[in-house]
Amino acid sequence: MKHYKTLLGMAGLNIQLFAGPQTDNKLHSGNQFISNDILEELQLVNPNVSPIISHILRGGRVDKTDSTTIEWVDHYERKVSSTLKKALATADTEIQVVDADILVKDALLSIGDEIVKITNVKTDNKADITRGYAGTTATTGNIVIGTLVQSLGIEMEEGGELKASTVRLPVHITNNTGIIYEQYKVTETAKHLNPHGQGGLSVRELESQKKKDELLGIMENKFLNGVKFTNGNLRMSGGVKALIKEHGIVIDANNQPFSLDLLDNVVKAIVDKGNPGAADLKAGFYSLCVPYTILRSINKLNKDTVRTDITEKITGTKIEEIVTTSGTVSVFPATSLAENEFILMNLNEARIKQLYPIKEEIGAKTELADNYFLHGEYAHQITKLPFQVHVKNVKIS
Repeated sequence: MKHYKTLLGMAGLNIQLFAGPQTDNKLHSGNQFISNDILEELQLVNPNVSPIISHILRGGRVDKTDSTTIEWVDHYERKVSSTLKKALATADTEIQVVDADILVKDALLSIGDEIVKITNVKTDNKADITRGYAGTTATTGNIVIGTLVQSLGIEMEEGGELKASTVRLPVHITNNTGIIYEQYKVTETAKHLNPHGQGGLSVRELESQKKKDELLGIMENKFLNGVKFTNGNLRMSGGVKALIKEHGIVIDANNQPFSLDLLDNVVKAIVDKGNPGAADLKAGFYSLCVPYTILRSINKLNKDTVRTDITEKITGTKIEEIVTTSGTVSVFPATSLAENEFILMNLNEARIKQLYPIKEEIGAKTELADNYFLHGEYAHQITKLPFQVHVKNVKIS
């Protein structure tokens, strides 16, 4: 028969310790639980400790998976405008654009006051065109590189035959789970001490709280810097940078210092990709995750552009916001990043997929101390990955 002892911890948590058959110190279901899911306790940790992972946990973006491999599909819309990649002379009947999305047979394109019709789509973002279509006149002289080209859709006549269009194919993405593990111990002597000025908490409860603070920091490190890795029973879940490298936007700042111009160029890379990224930017869903060195540069920017002392809705922490040409972005400190990099992403698209929740257990007694350990297994999922950005090689001033 097991004998229970109930301890009252912080935030009204009931923690039950029980004495039963001796257990071994391996990770399996025979070990004795202190808590079989510490998610609520992690949500109570000061969000300023690890603001990015706290945003995910406090936002309730934690789901279950039943496999060590997770899969998802990202959809995004075909672009309906582009720019000229090559200048267009008056006599030219071939066009080359930056985005092949707008090149569809029988589609009409608007270039300034001129309408052209696509008659044949080629490789390398090129197409044959009929100039001066629909009663317009071919533009005299060169139309320069970078000129806006807008799709007016496929020309269709009344009762006409159906014509083929194009769609953006979905992006298939995978990640794997990884185990997170931490341990602490409390000696027999420490168990019988009464720590002063600690709100009546025991030594074990104090050690447990410290370990959970550390665990949250490790979770944030994994979220930003983890690499997708498997080797037999060893697994690591790919983090933000690894997933962006595979499916998102990576920008080399080429030793430019952080500035509004650099940030606007990063924002433009998202806008140029189209929707839903551009729409999410306009709605203010994006977060700028920066190390301390870049945060210091942000604090020196024009105060008409940077809003300070903003209460973040999910974590309740005080943050800054930067107004860009395409939307306002929230600034999150990210001590896990190197001093010459930053990430611009929609944090609302980040989720934790748990194979099993993070637990706190007591292991076998092999010395005059109790050994406790915390462990769980989960994967990182980031949707709308083609619109998340990692910027490298920022000059540190």
